[in-house]
Amino acid sequence: MLVMFYIVDVFYVVDMHQDDDIQFYSTLFNMCYLLQITFSYEIDEDMEFLFFCAQTVALICVLGYYYSFGHRERVYNSILTGDSFVDELLIGLERNFFDLLRVSKGCYVNLSNELRQKGLLFDSRNVTVEEQVPIFLFTIAHNERNQVMQIRFQHSGETISRYFNKVLGAIMRLCPHYIKAVEVRLQ
Repeated sequence: MLVMFYIVDVFYVVDMHQDDDIQFYSTLFNMCYLLQITFSYEIDEDMEFLFFCAQTVALICVLGYYYSFGHRERVYNSILTGDSFVDELLIGLERNFFDLLRVSKGCYVNLSNELRQKGLLFDSRNVTVEEQVPIFLFTIAHNERNQVMQIRFQHSGETISRYFNKVLGAIMRLCPHYIKAVEVRLQ
């Protein structure tokens, strides 16, 4: 008799809690795989009950750990992510774009293209150059705190800080091409 134990209802229980934490699903899948016990010989009912108990305890441990340490509510839940926000600004009125970023659409597009073409900024896995530049411009235009930028662009504080500093560094490396130092002679 072939006896196979699977944890079947785990994914239903997890889906009820609406979390899309990839790491948790991966851990749970690996745990389920490890707990899959396949025997090609007959075992008695006591051994079968023992395996069932072991799987149940392991499942309780995984879920307990998840809800103690791994379960997080999504803080940034706006419909407009940072990229969508920038797209909406570009589609919208020129005046709104200027009020928020303090540059015209043309200036923003030229700056983004130049930073990309000179190799000063690159798209990352989650944030494009077209979003990195507005994070910087919005922050300096309105003297916004990191927390406000997190809510507006739907990224963590560390992400906002990282891309602000990357764009600042890129702008500083771009300055010598456009700003020439003037020698002043005092008499």
